[in-house]
This record gives sequence, C-alpha cells and structure tokens, in this order.
Amino acid sequence: MKKKHIVIAMMAFIILLSVAYLQWGRKERVVNSFSTASDTSYTQEFSVIANTLFLNKNEYAKDLIAKTLHNGFQNIRFSYDVGFPEQITIYVYKNRSLYHHGRENFRVIYSQEGNYKIEE
Repeated sequence: MKKKHIVIAMMAFIILLSVAYLQWGRKERVVNSFSTASDTSYTQEFSVIANTLFLNKNEYAKDLIAKTLHNGFQNIRFSYDVGFPEQITIYVYKNRSLYHHGRENFRVIYSQEGNYKIEE
C-alpha cells in the first residue's frame, strides 16, 4: 500500500513539473515579421508564439506592445529609423503546432494614439 502512495505522489510531482515547464519554462518567439513603409504610412505586422498553456489576453497584449516599442524581444530587433509605425498588428499563437496549422489564438492591433484592441 505504501508503495502505491509513493508511485502516485511521484506521478503527481512529474505532472506538476511538466505543467510548470509548459506554462513558464519556455520563452516566447517572434516567428514572422513584415513592415510596410511609404510616404504616408508605416505599418508593422508580426507573429508571436507564446509557448504557454494559459494566457491573460489583456495583460499579454500590453506586455507585447511594450516589448515591441522598447525592442524587448530576444530573437528579433525592430528598426525604428523612419519612426514608429502608425499601426502594429500582432498575431498570437499559443504554441508552435497552432502556428503551423494557422490557428491564431488572438490578434492585437495597436495604433499610434496608444489605443489597442484584441480580436478573436
């Protein structure tokens, strides 16, 4: 009986570690970026793989906008030589599999006035 409790406790611990790794152990990645600039406008679009199980969309959207404006991503640097874009569109995917299947979790659209909206 004691052996059974030890095995159950070990399995629960392994599951807990796995969930913790899947939620907090992986870094987000920018996987695709696209900018357009003309005499009258400058827009920027990119995709982010969040690599997490659960997302608070509003908090994560604010975090993504701050990272974009301050170049806070580890695997990409945006050039703001011509100025900041009038509109930034960020496509968010929870994991790489959803990205490869084209199933975005949500989209963040940010305008220069400081407004943003989240689209499902």
